[in-house]
Amino acid sequence: MRAKIIYILTILLMTNLMNAQQSFRFVYEYSYAPDSTNVEKKIKETYYLDIRDDQALFYNVKHKSHDTLYINDDFLYSDFDYRIVQHKADPTVTEYFNISDFAYAVKDKVEFKWTVNRASDKILDYNAQEAVCNFRGRKWKAWFAKDLPFQNGPYKFSGLPGLIVKISDYKNTHTFTLIAVESLKEKLVIVPEKMIDINKAKFKKVLDGFRNNSQKELMNIEVTSTEDGLTNEEFKNKMKEYYKRKHKGNNNFIELE
Repeated sequence: MRAKIIYILTILLMTNLMNAQQSFRFVYEYSYAPDSTNVEKKIKETYYLDIRDDQALFYNVKHKSHDTLYINDDFLYSDFDYRIVQHKADPTVTEYFNISDFAYAVKDKVEFKWTVNRASDKILDYNAQEAVCNFRGRKWKAWFAKDLPFQNGPYKFSGLPGLIVKISDYKNTHTFTLIAVESLKEKLVIVPEKMIDINKAKFKKVLDGFRNNSQKELMNIEVTSTEDGLTNEEFKNKMKEYYKRKHKGNNNFIELE
């Protein structure tokens, strides 16, 4: 009887998923090692993949606010802390970043050459099949579920005949795993105001400049004193060392090329 009930529930979910008017939220756990010299130390975060009609939005649950892309300064230390929009049947995704006081919309054409294997597994009670690909300096192994009829996946990954329910690089330093499926009732808000449109190559220069000189704006501020009695020069030197340590321990980027 239990098996029959599970089968009926699965059929009902698949029927809803095939309904173009339905919208869904796929919840992923992202486990990653920010420091390539200490891969045993990993951080876990939760991300949403919201799919409505022909658009998919992937973002950190901490940045769920619709009026701003960032609600804290985590981006200073995280390589991946922004929104990605995928459009159906379009290999170009749009990434939305906030750096300092500017918001950027970055167009990125992504293409995947998947090799589908016969290996199978069960992820969150879904039958999943294995596929592998190389993407920007890393080799990835993915598991996709045909019972979830979406060609999307976490991050920028897409193009398989079913939702990507798990994907990991071969060194296991970046792993996305589906942990929940929910109905999406709220409005899908994607584009913030006052965006700067920029291509991938130009934005890389902006991002590299920010990583190499994160404290630039801080250096223009004159500090008369601090709670621990530091002078303006001592405070700025301390902040320079702080940012230097932070960036040194954040070098295992999800894209290497």
